[in-house]
Amino acid sequence: MGDRSEADSDHSEEASDSADRGIERRSFMKSALVIGGASALSTITGLYGVPSTVSADGDDRIGAAERDNRQHAWDGFETDVSIGGVSAHPRHHVTLHLDYANDGAPTPDERTAVEGALREIERHFEWNSEGVLFTIGYSPNYFDRFEADLPKGLSPSGKVVKPALLRPGQLIDTPGVTLDHETPTPDEAEVCLHLASNNVQNIMAVEGLLWGDPIDMDVSFEHTFSGILETAGSGGGRPTEFPHRRVGFSGNENITENLEENTDFDSGRVPDDAELMMGFNDLYRNSIPREDNATMLEDQQLVEPHPPGQFAQGTIQHVSKLDIDLTRFYDDHDTTGRRERMFSPDHDAENTGTVGENLGESSAPGDTPMRDLDGESVDKAEQVTDDYESEGVVGHAQKLARARFDLETRITAEGRQRLSGGDRNELLPAEERDDELAGHAGDQEAEQVLLRRDVTSTDQDTPGNLFISLMRFNPYMAYIRQAMNGVEFDSAGFGLTGEARIQDEAIGAGPDSGIVNYLDTKRRGNYLVPPITARALPSPRSDEVDITVKHAGENYNVTVNGVTAGDLEDGSVRFGWFYDVNRARGADPRQVSQRGNRTTFTFSAAETEIDTAPGGSDGDVRVRLFAKREDGGRPVRGTATVHPGTTGSKGRSKGKGR
Repeated sequence: MGDRSEADSDHSEEASDSADRGIERRSFMKSALVIGGASALSTITGLYGVPSTVSADGDDRIGAAERDNRQHAWDGFETDVSIGGVSAHPRHHVTLHLDYANDGAPTPDERTAVEGALREIERHFEWNSEGVLFTIGYSPNYFDRFEADLPKGLSPSGKVVKPALLRPGQLIDTPGVTLDHETPTPDEAEVCLHLASNNVQNIMAVEGLLWGDPIDMDVSFEHTFSGILETAGSGGGRPTEFPHRRVGFSGNENITENLEENTDFDSGRVPDDAELMMGFNDLYRNSIPREDNATMLEDQQLVEPHPPGQFAQGTIQHVSKLDIDLTRFYDDHDTTGRRERMFSPDHDAENTGTVGENLGESSAPGDTPMRDLDGESVDKAEQVTDDYESEGVVGHAQKLARARFDLETRITAEGRQRLSGGDRNELLPAEERDDELAGHAGDQEAEQVLLRRDVTSTDQDTPGNLFISLMRFNPYMAYIRQAMNGVEFDSAGFGLTGEARIQDEAIGAGPDSGIVNYLDTKRRGNYLVPPITARALPSPRSDEVDITVKHAGENYNVTVNGVTAGDLEDGSVRFGWFYDVNRARGADPRQVSQRGNRTTFTFSAAETEIDTAPGGSDGDVRVRLFAKREDGGRPVRGTATVHPGTTGSKGRSKGKGR
């Protein structure tokens, strides 16, 4: 008996040691990304190996057309789904804040190197949550070096009302955006690289490879950022610490372990299964817009037309750093109080559950919609001031629902004609999403204006949020903060009038006004995320050229003046319906002929698919030729209007930056 007890004791100690080592290994996995660097990467690959989503030889990359020419095309490639029915963010994130390292405008060789490095990521790491997802964006400071201005709809210099891209100081100073207790610092970085993956090793490997550092993987990059992009400010090389390197994470286990390791907050207070450190879930289909509605479109409008030029299919990215006073939030309120402040007074234990698990795919409390534009029922957004007066509390989600509206109306009337109808078997941006969700009968007319990709953060040993969001227009961020902050709110300022208009008096930002009282914005930055075809150190304008289009039998002949075939990058020429070409689709030329400085490209009419494309009221179809210049990849675009079945049409767009 004594021998057996001793053996059991030895076995128990071994099991305990093994469990301790397991905890230490998991703990290091969580902290490795925060630590960063080659040594941490070497340790983590030694413990866990190299993920199967890494290819030493390099695989065929997922091309621009498969992603609709969007860097931000993540939703279809994220491998996890939230409890609310939308794709869930990868579990680990890093943002790197950079400056262009040299004087003047980037050179063709530098553009080639940056594009080459980005393609190396795509070749060696799968484009999904298990591999690496990324975007690279450029701030107004980056574009200040060029003589030419950004397209009219984007320029922060005030050429249109509510320009699509704002300097961070412009956003911070917008009335109602910054609360009295906040003093955010505007980020001056010229470039923001956002990396995300479920595998810590992949992010850390990419960081090293982009600057030519040796890593403990059988992967190397021919092209790097070294000598071209470096740590913002006075730093050189790659970013290694806050604020130029910021780390975020998602998932309950990551949240609680990082809170426990890096902050003084008692992580045991966060409920099991909560996807937010404030104790709830927040990714629901009725509160997250489609990627289409966070994507810049050629015919977009906000009060007036905002043409984005060559940057159509790109997006605007806002990156901010928020601190969260978790201790005060949990001390001030019990579960009911926290639930009401996160959602609304109508959200209770029965319809919502502990963390939101009973809500299903809609954040609406039962049959009461969060936002309903048809006016048939009173929604929670319309009850903000009434609830605050009668219940003494109003919810964060409830306040934000006031900022939802029909995003299809953010396209000009002419643009809606160009983007609806036709014989295409696809849901186009001018068409409503068919959803049957609680509180939303039939088509979902109202969508939120921000596509949030924010994650939890413990940078600077403080509970917080690495707030990353995508939008068509930067002023949407102001609109959201005004709705969130409890200031006087009028939806007419962003074009929502009539019966659906909301006009609310200020209710303040106290501890009963949602969760904003517990948030403190520390930094803000805004970035233009170009389409894939213009992502490498872009110029503010493309070359707009005159084209003549003729329909000849089974072909379209497109003639360009002033451009020779030798001026253009091999394989870059495409032609077709303008929206297809903007999405990196369209037909490749089957023949090229040159006469002086006039070049004629011949395309198969069937391959252009122009005949199935939506057109205007008179049946005309906007078509486009796209190519890249050989010396540096600057886009060349020509636009025309054709009537399928006729013999020809001519389009002039030179200098218009369409």
